[in-house]
Amino acid sequence: MSNLGHIGEIGLIQLIKHKIDTSPLVNTPPDGFELLVGVGDDAAIWRPTNSAYYVQTTDTLVEGVHFSRNTFTWSDVGWKLAAVNLSDLAAMGADPAAALITLGLSSDLDMEMVDGLYDGILECFNSYSGQIIGGDIVRSDQLFMTMSLIGQSDTFPMSRKSASVGDVVAVTGNLGSSAAGLSVLKSGDKQQFSGLAHAHLRPDPQIRMGKLIRNSGIDCAIDISDGLLSDLAKIGLASEVEIHIEASLVPFDNVLIDKDWPNLTELIFTGGEDYQLAFTGKEELVRELLQGSTGAIIGQVREGKPGHVKIFSKSGEEINFDRPGWDHLLI
Repeated sequence: MSNLGHIGEIGLIQLIKHKIDTSPLVNTPPDGFELLVGVGDDAAIWRPTNSAYYVQTTDTLVEGVHFSRNTFTWSDVGWKLAAVNLSDLAAMGADPAAALITLGLSSDLDMEMVDGLYDGILECFNSYSGQIIGGDIVRSDQLFMTMSLIGQSDTFPMSRKSASVGDVVAVTGNLGSSAAGLSVLKSGDKQQFSGLAHAHLRPDPQIRMGKLIRNSGIDCAIDISDGLLSDLAKIGLASEVEIHIEASLVPFDNVLIDKDWPNLTELIFTGGEDYQLAFTGKEELVRELLQGSTGAIIGQVREGKPGHVKIFSKSGEEINFDRPGWDHLLI
């Protein structure tokens, strides 16, 4: 394929628009969202046709920070760009509606890269819903891509600030797999531990579970992107509560035991990029929601220091880690 320096910005936009318009993978947005003008104009035009709440998020992937060409295909990068944004909407209990995508590209990249990227985005949206309505392209020596995703919810969305003392704390599925998957990809063990590699390359945003949680009446949740410990601290700060967790209750893939993973507990709590949900609520309701899933109740909301998360072993000893999880700016 031609490189982007030969195609130019206008040609690239036309190719992207054609790909979106002709792809069999594009899902329609949820009811209540009507797109009037999409890709190719100065701005998208849409209008709500119901009284839903609208939520909006944005996430960026930067080469060398969030992905490497040595471990990701371009389709994997596209999937992940969509998935990390979808996960934010899952934490609110919202349906995906429409996305704007900004690409920072160098002229020597091949069109094959952009083609693969959009294959991954469209494939992810086909699985969970969503529609690309526009974006921007800039020249950049540092490759990056940003998505801004709009979602909607018929009821008031969940947030981090609604945890109550006495609530239980739960997660929707296994933790630690993505961080382990990154290690597997770097070491070349992808074939032997394909499930862990897949967890890192193609995370599964919990859109369906997020809506189930929201529709149950629970109103406090967060997506686990920076690590369980770090993200629970955000709930604690927003809700002005302390959180206690029993480490042995946190679910993880048994293959991590089979591999005799070093520092397994730390990996589970601080590895990040699992894109499960952590949420709080009354115990009976939470147990009902988790039936038939790999999720689990892992602790309780307590009075105490806002944002403080205490982790205990089965024997009651407190466990501490050097870092709580991923932080974009900490050195």
